[in-house]
Amino acid sequence: MKPSSNLAAVISTAKKDTEELTKNDVVVVWGGTKDVGKNKSQKGLLQLKNTVENHKQTNIIVNSIPHRYDLQINS
Repeated sequence: MKPSSNLAAVISTAKKDTEELTKNDVVVVWGGTKDVGKNKSQKGLLQLKNTVENHKQTNIIVNSIPHRYDLQINS
């Protein structure tokens, strides 16, 4: 958990912790609100895609990005 961080920071922090996981383990990814707030959702999606591709040895669950009520609707 890294409040006020973008998805890249969350994932990079977890890299070392997830290297030795197996198919018996599960990683839950829930974040990216900062990416959406800056209209950089494509960058966040790319981070998720790369994470899934680089961690095929374990199970990854990706939750939807929590809604931000502090942004305009078009953000």
